Amino acid sequence: MPDLSEHSSKSEMLNEIITNYHADAVQSFRNYKKMAERALELDSNSGMGHRMVAVSLYHQVYMGFIPWTEAVIDEIYAHAKISIESEDADEYCHWAMGCTHLLQMQHERTAASLRRALEIN
Repeated sequence: MPDLSEHSSKSEMLNEIITNYHADAVQSFRNYKKMAERALELDSNSGMGHRMVAVSLYHQVYMGFIPWTEAVIDEIYAHAKISIESEDADEYCHWAMGCTHLLQMQHERTAASLRRALEIN
């Protein structure tokens, strides 16, 4: 954790926080995805593993850490779909699919997936 007492202004301190947040978040999401992929190597049918890959990629795209491309969105969708097929009663799998539809700009499908997540919850 950086020593924020050294900063002379609020603006300088907030810039330091944002810089560290982004650096930490980028690495966290990369690690998060690697661990989920490792879990899938151990159990390729793990709904949670597929959900975690989908969610990790979603956050990286949404936050601008990786490019927002059709290929990445297709990968997110594939993992979210498998997660629902494996664990239909898990609200977070439906939330992951809602995130996918959001990136695809399919707002009705986004709303339907999020409603399903709330029904389960």
